[in-house]
Amino acid sequence: MFSNEQLQNLIEGKIIGSKFPYDTKNEQEIEAHIRRLYYRINRIPNLVCEVEWDHFGSGYASFVEFFC
Repeated sequence: MFSNEQLQNLIEGKIIGSKFPYDTKNEQEIEAHIRRLYYRINRIPNLVCEVEWDHFGSGYASFVEFFC
């Protein structure tokens, strides 16, 4: 559950999270982390994974869709 402060930060478009990489508050680090995750998942034998990076318009969203 989000605290009031976290909800206010979300509304303001700020990065929230207390675990890596979100605790760094660095958009490039967060995107790099998500890309590393995608490439690790995609290397699993017999698994095909596609990702919608820019599906939500601005290129930045609170989540990225993975289709596996």
